[in-house]
Amino acid sequence: MSGSIYSVSGPVVIAQDIENAKMFDVVRVGELGLIGEIIRISGNKATIQVYEDTSGLRPGEKVYSTGKPLSVELGPGLLSSIYDGIQRPLDVIRAKTGDFIAKGVNIPPLNEEKLWDFKPLVNEGQQVKSNFIIGEVDETEIIKNKIMVPYGVEGTVKSIKSGKFKVSDTVAIIETKNGDYEIKLKQIWPVREARRVFHKFPPEIPLITGQRVIDAFFPVAKGGTVAVPGPFGSGKCVTGDTPVLLADGTVMSIEDIYNKSSGTVEYKNENETLIRLDEPLRLYSFYNGHVNESTSNYIYKGKSDSIIKIRTASGREVKVTPVHKLFRFVDDKIIETEARYLNTGDFIASIKRFNNKDENYLSGDESELLGLYASYGSIEDGILIDASIKDRFINLAMNIFKLKTIKIEYRNDRVLIKNDGLKDFIARMISSGIPSEVMRSRACAASFINGYLYGKLYHDDVIKLHDNEQNILKISYMLTGLGIIHSIRNNLIEIKAENMKILNSMENELIDNNETLLISNNANDDFDLYPDEIESIEILPGPFDVYDVTTPDFGSNFVGGYGAILLHNTVIQHQLSKWSDSDIVVYVGCGERGNEMTEILSTFPELMDPKTGKPIMQRTVLIANTSNMPVAAREASIYTGVTIAEYYRDMGYNVALMADSTSRWAEALREISGRLEEMPGEEGYPAYLGRRISEFYERSGNAQIIAEDQRTGSVTLIGAVSPPGGDLSDPVVQNTLRVTRVFWALDASLASRRHFPSINWLTSYSLYTNNLSKWYTENVGPDWPEIYKTMMDLLEKESELQEIVQLVGYDALPEKEKNVLDIAKMIREDFLQQNAFDDIDTYCSIKKQYMMLKIIKTVYEMQMNALNHGMKISQITSIPARSKISRMKEVSEQDFPAFYKNIIKEINDEYNSMIEVGGVNA
Repeated sequence: MSGSIYSVSGPVVIAQDIENAKMFDVVRVGELGLIGEIIRISGNKATIQVYEDTSGLRPGEKVYSTGKPLSVELGPGLLSSIYDGIQRPLDVIRAKTGDFIAKGVNIPPLNEEKLWDFKPLVNEGQQVKSNFIIGEVDETEIIKNKIMVPYGVEGTVKSIKSGKFKVSDTVAIIETKNGDYEIKLKQIWPVREARRVFHKFPPEIPLITGQRVIDAFFPVAKGGTVAVPGPFGSGKCVTGDTPVLLADGTVMSIEDIYNKSSGTVEYKNENETLIRLDEPLRLYSFYNGHVNESTSNYIYKGKSDSIIKIRTASGREVKVTPVHKLFRFVDDKIIETEARYLNTGDFIASIKRFNNKDENYLSGDESELLGLYASYGSIEDGILIDASIKDRFINLAMNIFKLKTIKIEYRNDRVLIKNDGLKDFIARMISSGIPSEVMRSRACAASFINGYLYGKLYHDDVIKLHDNEQNILKISYMLTGLGIIHSIRNNLIEIKAENMKILNSMENELIDNNETLLISNNANDDFDLYPDEIESIEILPGPFDVYDVTTPDFGSNFVGGYGAILLHNTVIQHQLSKWSDSDIVVYVGCGERGNEMTEILSTFPELMDPKTGKPIMQRTVLIANTSNMPVAAREASIYTGVTIAEYYRDMGYNVALMADSTSRWAEALREISGRLEEMPGEEGYPAYLGRRISEFYERSGNAQIIAEDQRTGSVTLIGAVSPPGGDLSDPVVQNTLRVTRVFWALDASLASRRHFPSINWLTSYSLYTNNLSKWYTENVGPDWPEIYKTMMDLLEKESELQEIVQLVGYDALPEKEKNVLDIAKMIREDFLQQNAFDDIDTYCSIKKQYMMLKIIKTVYEMQMNALNHGMKISQITSIPARSKISRMKEVSEQDFPAFYKNIIKEINDEYNSMIEVGGVNA
C-alpha cells in the first residue's frame, strides 16, 4: 500500500494515491522511512503529520502505509525506560546513532533479547477473558508486571508454561471460538483508543501526597484530574548582567554572549527563545572534582517575574531565578539547592581555582608593565605614573622595546614618560580597562597581578586593591585562576597576606624581572571549590530578562557571577513522584526546553523511593519530547504516556501521570491546524482544542478492571500548563479548567516571599472536597470537615482584613479580628509552609496533618475564650507553648502523637491560667 509525496510543508506532508488509506494509519514517508500518521483524507490525497524532521523530503518520494494505527508496545521493560514521543528508546538510540536521533531510525521499544522469568498464575483448562491476569514477571525489584489476556480474547487456557522468555515469546495459548490465540509477554495497543474497564468508581479516595497544602486544603482523588498553571519565568536562569567565565580566561556578561551569538532558533514565543549555536560556546564547568573547560551548544533567553539576589561573605554576588540551583555545602556533601530554599548562613560553592590554558598573547614583561600602569597611571601628553614605580616601569619598557634611553619629566610626586611607541602600546592595550589578553594564561595573569600589586604598594597583613567595578571583576577572576582566595567589597578587593606572597620582594624595593607570584592555597587540597557563607538574600520583583546555557555533558553547571560562583544550568513534580501513594509514575515532557528535560533525565534517576529505598526510576517511565523536536511528536507523547499509564492501571496499580506542559502540546495543535488551513479559534488555536484536551483528561479514573475479581487501579492526571505571561485567561488554561477538578495555582509572589510550596490558598480549589469528606471523616478524624472549614474561613477572612489594615492600620482593628490575623499567620507559617529539603518536613502523613490543625484550632478557640474574658490580643500571644508550635514541623512522625498530647495540655493549662489571673471576669 504505497503512494508518493505530493507536497511538503514543515511537519505536514500531503501524499497521493495511497491504497486503502485510513484515518490515523501509521505511514513511512520518503526514502528514510520517516514515521507519520494520516490525519486527513480528501479524494486520493492523504494529509500526514510527520513525527520526525522533514527537511530533505521532496515530491515524488514513496510513502508506505502500515495499515495500522499509531500504537505502543506494552510489556516488561517499560519501567526505568526513557522514550521519545513515539516510544523510541532514547538510551538505545544514543548508543547506536549518537546524541542526536537519526532520521528514520526504527528500534523496538522493548528489549527483544532480555529474558524474563515468567510465573503462571492460572492452570490449563481454566476459563479466561480480556484483562485476566495469567502470570507475572518481576519487572523491577519493587514492581511485578502482570501478564494479562489482551482485549477481545476469551476462551480456555490450552497451554501455559513457566520459565525464562523474551517479550516476543509465546507463554500461553488460549483456545477461542475463532481458533488458538498465542499470548506473549508483550501486547500492542493503539494510543488514541482508551483501554476498557468494567466500572469506574466515584472519586471518593484521596491521593495522599504528604504535602500539607494539597492533602488538607486542595486534595485530589485517586483517578482525579489536576491543572497546575505556573507563572512564566520558572526556568533555572540568571539575569543578563551575570558575568560568565569563558574558556580563554576572559569574562563576558551572559546577555552580551546571547546578543553576539549566531545560530538556529529552535524554539521561540513571546517570552522565550532557544538558540542552537553554530559554534559551541567554550566556558568552564565543575566536573570530575575539578573546574575545567566545557562547551555549550544552546543558549536560552526567557523572562522571570522575580529574582533572588545572593551575596556571600567573600563579596561574591549572583542574581538568579528562584528555582535556579546553587551548590550548597552540607557537612561533607555538596547538594544542589534551589535559590528559594537557601538561607543566610548556608554555605554555597565558590570557585577556588580553575585550570586555565597557557595561551600567552603577551610576554611576562608586557603583562607586568600593563599591571604597573593599571595600578596608578594615566595617558596625557605622555605616560604619567607614580614616581615610586618609575625605575621598575622604565626597566620593563626598555627591555620590551629595546630602548637605550627614555625622556622623562618630574611633576611633584609623579613622572611623565615621553615615548610615542610606548604610549601607543599602552593606549591600545588598556584603553577600556584591563585587557583580556592578560587573562588568557596563568603566566600573564601572574605577571599582571605582580605589577599591579607593586604599583599599589600594599604590603600589609591585608592587601587592599581599589579600582572601578569592571577592573575589580577581572582582577577577581585572575586571582581565582591563580588560586588566590580573596574577598570583594564595594570596588575593593581584599587579600590576606597569608594567601599569597611575592618571592624575594622587599617593602618599597624594586622587584626583579624574574620574580613571580607564588600561591599558598594549601597544596594538599586538591579540590577546586570552597564553601562561601551566604551573607544576604534579597527578593527583587520583576519582570526580568533571564538567560541560561546548557552543559549537560559537563555536570550541568557553569562558572559565573560577580566573583566566581558555581551556577546550575521543576520541586512539586519531584515531591509528588517521591511521596504520593501512587505505585507507578509516568512523566511526559511535552515540548519542554532541552535543558529542563536534561535536568529531569539527570535528577529522576538519582531520586530514591523513600518507601522502598530503591531508585524511584524502578517505578517510573519517562517520555522526553523537547521543544526542539518536531511539533507533531508532542501530541503523540501525550497519548503514548496515558496509554502506558492505563496499562499499569489494568494490572491493579495506582498510576500518577504528569504532563509538562500541555501548553506546548496545544501550540503544536495550533501549528498543525494552521498548516492545514483550518478555521482558527481563539488566539489561533484550533476550534477543537477543548475537545482534544477533554479527551485526554477523560482517560483518568479509579476503576474496577474486570467483573470477575475485585482488582482496581487508577490513573491520576496532573497537567502543567504554561500560559504566556502567566495569563490564566489563555484558551489552554480555560479549556483545561473546564475538565479538571483541582486547580493548584502556583503564585510567584509567594515564591518571592519564600513561601513553599507556593500554592495560593485563595485562588486554588478542589472540587473533590465534598466527595472525599466521608473518607477523611472515617479514616482521619470525625471533625475533619469542621477543621477544614474553620481554617479556610480564617485564611479568607485574613485576606479581607489585610485590605482594611492597609486603610486604617492594625491598631484600629477589634481584638477578635486581630486574633484572626494571628491565627491565619500561624496557619500559613506553621502549617502550609513545607521544606522539601528537610528530612522530616519533606513528607507529612495525613494523621500528623490532622493533629497539627487540631493544635492550631485549639489555640484559636482558647484565644477567643481569653478575648471573651476581656483580655487583649497583645497579652495572650506570648505563651511558651507558641514557640513549640512554631517548631512542630520538625517533630518526627513517631514522636508526634506524644508531642500532640503534651502540647494540647500545655495550651489549655497556659490559657486557662492566664484567664484566671488576668481576665476581667476572673
